Amino acid sequence: MLKDVSDIELSTTLLGEKISFPVAIAPTGMQRLAHPQGEVATAKGTVQHHNTISFVSS
Repeated sequence: MLKDVSDIELSTTLLGEKISFPVAIAPTGMQRLAHPQGEVATAKGTVQHHNTISFVSS
């Protein structure tokens, strides 16, 4: 039996904050090999996409 998935809601709440699209960007090294701005470009991209979570390694 198939279910109609043409109108689905993906948002969730994490630590009291609503997240519209529950995807997280994991930390990766040497991002400047893929883009001149490296980690800065990744951070800017996650901000532009409505509460996407970006983790930073230490």
